[in-house]
Amino acid sequence: MLRFLIVFVFSLSAIICYKTYIGDKIVRVKVGSVADYNGILSLESDDLLEIFSESRTGHVDVLIGARTMAECQNYFKSHDLTYEVITENVGDGVEKERRRLLLKTAVAQGEFSYDTYHRIKVIYERLDALVAKHTAITELINLGETHEKREIKAIRITSNISLAESAEKPMLWLDGGIHAREWVVPATMMYIIDSLLGEQDNEKDKSDEIQAILDKYQIVIAPCINPDGYEYSHEEERLWRKNRTPSGCKKNKLNWFGGCFTRMCYGIDLNRNWETLHFGTVGISPDPCSLIYPGKTPFDQKSTKVIEDYLKPLKEKLKLFVTYHSYSQLFLAPYGYTHDLPADHEHHTRVGKAVVEAIHQRHGVNYTSIRGAQLYPVSGDSFDWAYTVLNVTDSYCFELRPDGDSWKIGFELPEEEILPTAEENVDGLLALIANIKHEVEEDDGEDDNGEDDNGEDDNGEDDDGDNDDGEDEDGEDEDEGNDDGDNNDGGDDDEGNDDGEDGDEEDNDDQNDTDGNVDDQKDDGENDDDQNNSNDG
Repeated sequence: MLRFLIVFVFSLSAIICYKTYIGDKIVRVKVGSVADYNGILSLESDDLLEIFSESRTGHVDVLIGARTMAECQNYFKSHDLTYEVITENVGDGVEKERRRLLLKTAVAQGEFSYDTYHRIKVIYERLDALVAKHTAITELINLGETHEKREIKAIRITSNISLAESAEKPMLWLDGGIHAREWVVPATMMYIIDSLLGEQDNEKDKSDEIQAILDKYQIVIAPCINPDGYEYSHEEERLWRKNRTPSGCKKNKLNWFGGCFTRMCYGIDLNRNWETLHFGTVGISPDPCSLIYPGKTPFDQKSTKVIEDYLKPLKEKLKLFVTYHSYSQLFLAPYGYTHDLPADHEHHTRVGKAVVEAIHQRHGVNYTSIRGAQLYPVSGDSFDWAYTVLNVTDSYCFELRPDGDSWKIGFELPEEEILPTAEENVDGLLALIANIKHEVEEDDGEDDNGEDDNGEDDNGEDDDGDNDDGEDEDGEDEDEGNDDGDNNDGGDDDEGNDDGEDGDEEDNDDQNDTDGNVDDQKDDGENDDDQNNSNDG
């Protein structure tokens, strides 16, 4: 009885300290111009609402409290903005999820389960246990510390890791958890790690494929690169998005004594903090309290800076960069900041098709492959940085479950969907690796016998010649591979997903390129003239 009382008191205190969101609503507002969207940003700066999800094509979803609902409605009506309430009480879902988590039995140290969401301590203990168990193929990497002194841990996985040659293998990078409230992402990253190490029985049928990958590549996976924000979303605010760095005064206003005129803001949107063209201009807010505040300069946050410091010296080895987010069930390719087509658009299209087909085969769930800007144009995102600055042709972003219209679920994906989400993304990742440029170029080059696909061997002799037995061979390679060397033809692929997000879309045609550090910016290609651009005004 005493034990039950202690658990009850602890649970009650945890619930009381947690932001409840009771009475808060999610409202979908139709926007038809940049001015409309900027008006929504002004309401956010006045603390009347929060941008719950960045704007999609033709609308933006906002979180409005009961206290400010009437004032927001008056604004929408006076500015002829059509709106609808799509979630009546956000607090209902948050409270139910919170109670379920409090009743879950804790896992033993070093163990991990996929029927609940775990804290960062459990994630890191699992990484430690896996490295201790799989000493021949893993090592732990401490990338650095966050503002609140938490470690940002990663795991490197490859065959014969103790040999110096393992560090010279081509590298594949995966990260997740950049946005605090996207809890299914670190869980999915941990399942991918488990699967690569043979820890998941459901993935045993892929062991030969995985072994071949580990023999050829080194894979570095950072499951949660925003541990400060992730912990805060567990302890204080379930829908917290940013990190926890003090970001400046509300509306950047100081008082006469050098302090904040109203209040200090916290958090930077880490997926706006990377060095890309037009940093801080598209899909951002200049208000330090905004959910999409990019920071003052690229890489002024420890979580992004430590990754730049780790990857930039290795950019010649880096063949794949993948960042995982939720939600919308999407596979995103460059660019994120502009509707212009990149030079590798056709290759990205082929890769995307293979990935979403593989995901669908697992559980029948449909993902859509599009370019990032079709979701919502943003500057300073990580996969644009990898593509334009590090010159990684295969640089992508996954948006996991649920789909884009599941706002009643949204970031609070039910625990029973963690495992199938993770499973389908193992299949998606394997399909991705099989189709990256580094793979298809090798397939188009030499076959397993060192013979060139054009029928000539290493000495320039045609395979039609005599072999050692005097017998003639046909010299043809049955696997002709994928031709990924095509430049884009200016055409647009089937974009799909009309409700993909479309952000604060300013016209960048007359922008001055002030980012002198991006000397190796890839060719923007041609404009996507067929793109629907309902925020362009």
